[in-house]
Amino acid sequence: WIYSPGTQRLRQLYEMGVINTFDAPATLSHQMEAVLKKQEGLLAVRLFDKDPGVQAESCTAEFYVNEILEGAAIIADTIHASSVVFLYGANNWFVPQDTDIKLLFKSTPVHFIPVQTTEYPHGGLSEITSKIQKYFQKNLKKKTSTVMLAVDGSTSLACYNAIVKNYPYIEKIIHVCGDGIKKAGMYKVRLGTPLRNILQECGGFSCEPAKIVINGVIKGIAVSDLNTPVTKYVNSITVLSAKDFPDQRQTPCIRCGRCHEICPVSIQPEKIYFHYFSDTSIPDYMLQTTERCTECALCNAVCPSRLPLYQTIKLVQGKK
Repeated sequence: WIYSPGTQRLRQLYEMGVINTFDAPATLSHQMEAVLKKQEGLLAVRLFDKDPGVQAESCTAEFYVNEILEGAAIIADTIHASSVVFLYGANNWFVPQDTDIKLLFKSTPVHFIPVQTTEYPHGGLSEITSKIQKYFQKNLKKKTSTVMLAVDGSTSLACYNAIVKNYPYIEKIIHVCGDGIKKAGMYKVRLGTPLRNILQECGGFSCEPAKIVINGVIKGIAVSDLNTPVTKYVNSITVLSAKDFPDQRQTPCIRCGRCHEICPVSIQPEKIYFHYFSDTSIPDYMLQTTERCTECALCNAVCPSRLPLYQTIKLVQGKK
């Protein structure tokens, strides 16, 4: 791939169906084409999961170290990244040897930043950017370039498979967990496989499930049909029993203040909620705070009234 032009790599990534699952899924080749038009910046590679209850990315990073490194080298070389930063779980990953790094990345600077993944939120673009800035200021005594593109380990692995092995994006590593399943674990799954088949491979249900959630309990999506197929966007399947599934009935706000106490960027979600749905007057600066939202959804998680606070913030952002 070193001797192939960037346009050929981009076309191959598109034809192989590679998407970037760092945040909202997007076509990787389109993102790479877009950043090529910008000024120089760095490539960030996240090697852990955003949701603390999911371990798919951590597992992928542990078992496919060399492939992920080379996939990141392909992306960095194609978009002409000024440097590459790998952010890894401090307790479950080891930094590769310098000789392997220099062989792949040549003269491009490469940095490894440990992250305490027991804290949340820790894996969004804003959190990663903040960690990179602190690392550069503390260890290199200089300001960092902007993050021109951020990918996760699965995306880097898919890039390696597409460019080096000529494999299309047809399988995923999925974390199956929850107390409603008999045997939790990691499974390499072919895209299109029904959830029913995967759960049967896990030994079936240990009890009557209250809810089956895709991609973590914090921001995941509930499914009701076991024939739902696995897509490129699925990282985990969580089977919740009745005792672990909270009451989802919405009740009036009790003014407890938990939502803005837990917000990492000091938004007041309940006031945004009443402004949007009850036309309550609030200052303009409070509306502007919605732009700081990191999409962690912690406000939803702690609200005893089960109000759709995170969703309301997104609605206000769209309305503006």
